[in-house]
Amino acid sequence: ERTLTIASAGKLFCCTGWRIGWVMGPPELIAAICRVRSYMTYCAPTILQLGISAALDAALVDYPKDPFTLLLKRNADTLAPALKAAGLTVVPPQGGYFLVADTTALKMDAMTFCDLMAEKAKVVAVPMATFYSEDPDPNLVRFALCKTEDTVQEAAARLKQHMSLSA
Repeated sequence: ERTLTIASAGKLFCCTGWRIGWVMGPPELIAAICRVRSYMTYCAPTILQLGISAALDAALVDYPKDPFTLLLKRNADTLAPALKAAGLTVVPPQGGYFLVADTTALKMDAMTFCDLMAEKAKVVAVPMATFYSEDPDPNLVRFALCKTEDTVQEAAARLKQHMSLSA
């Protein structure tokens, strides 16, 4: 009743620059968004709107077997065991570009872990606290999954070699 879901075709379909998105939510909140939006945005070209419409229709049918969706899943499945071996608690992903892990069990915050990981394993990630202005969890780290499989496999190998608690 008070939640808006905002989505971007640019992110969903890797269409950088298309600038087409949508908002879903309760009718009264959508009405307020529509009033404000008319003063803030311009219309995307018709051909881009038609392209995104076709992509959304196809995604409804093909989403589970979409190559990019499958890549993200494979990358998460590759990276998660390496993070667990390094002592992190992995938050099971339910989709998206990122894998989140918790450093609490290591007795260090995410920033310290990210610095150590960059120095020792030459793998970088982003502390989730950088995305919050109030009360961030200092122990959450975000890893990008939207990389080639080779890149993620190399990162996992480096983590296992340089960060593993059993190494």
